[in-house]
Order: sequence, then C-alpha cells, then structure tokens
Amino acid sequence: MGGLGGGSPSTAMAMSKDAQLTPRMTRGTKKGAVCDHGEPAGSLWNDGNSAADGGTLPISHTVKGSPQGYDLQMEKMFDRVDISVRLQTNLTGVMIDYETPRGISTAQTLNFTGTFAEWDVAIWDVDLWPSDELEHHFALGWNGRGRWAATRIRHGYGTERFGLLGWTIIALPDGPDPGIP
Repeated sequence: MGGLGGGSPSTAMAMSKDAQLTPRMTRGTKKGAVCDHGEPAGSLWNDGNSAADGGTLPISHTVKGSPQGYDLQMEKMFDRVDISVRLQTNLTGVMIDYETPRGISTAQTLNFTGTFAEWDVAIWDVDLWPSDELEHHFALGWNGRGRWAATRIRHGYGTERFGLLGWTIIALPDGPDPGIP
C-alpha cells in the first residue's frame, strides 16, 4: 500500500514557526492561501479546505494498493473486498473504488462505526468500551472485471482517527483471453 496525494495541490511547502515558536508544517497555493497543517508530531490537522482558496470540501487522502491478482491473460470477476481497520473514532464518508485495465469503478461511500474507547483517554460511564477485538472488518460487494484490480480508499476528515490494516480482494476466474486490455 502507498499514499497518493491528490486533493489540493500546493505550490509551496515549508516548516515555519507560529507566534509561540512551535514548528508547523504549512503549505501555500497558487491563489495565495496558506494552510497550517499543525505540528509534525502533534495533533491532526482538520482537512476543511479554505473558501479563500476556491473550495470548502475537505482534502481527500487516498491509499491506493498495488494491483492484485495480476495476470497477462486470465480475466477475473472481482466480487468483493474485505477491509480491516482499527477504529479510534467512527468514520464518515469513506470512499472505496477500484481500478482495473478496464477503468475506474464508481466509488461507494461508507460509514464505519465501532467501539473505540481507549485507556487514559476515555471517560467512565460515558464512552463506549470495546470488546476484545482490536480490528473491525467490513465487506463491500463489487462487480468488476479485469486481469488485475487496485483498491483505492479515500477519506478527508482529519478529526476522525483510524488505522488501515489491510484488505483482501475476492476474485473468481473468468477465462483466458489474450485480446482483453
């Protein structure tokens, strides 16, 4: 897996210091807006885009996996993806799609919920305490075809915390056809 940036292109990035002399990662755009991403080892930056920079949508962060099931001739039917995450908060607006030699699928938008209270952070009698599970698994139906598939998972809300542990694609062989792209 690897990260793929593609939300709001910047024309300059730098480390700068705020009024308290705390180092902050900042970026500037071609329209002149400057965004403060926060401390390198500190709290998360909330991805709400600046209206001064032409938009109000959050910046989407993408994880795109390597092509799975690669073959030169064997066409496959991609039936399902199983995703494993470690949730620290609920997730809203997670978009999942896939790319094959035939193109990119229509993204499906999901909300992930789970139990996520942590020791030394959660409040007794208020927060939900997790069961013994450390991972949450979510299954998503697909209807794709191709010689390989690369999963793309996008999320854009910096206040929602999670860890993407991995995924498995369920594929069924369809048949060889050397003329298929």
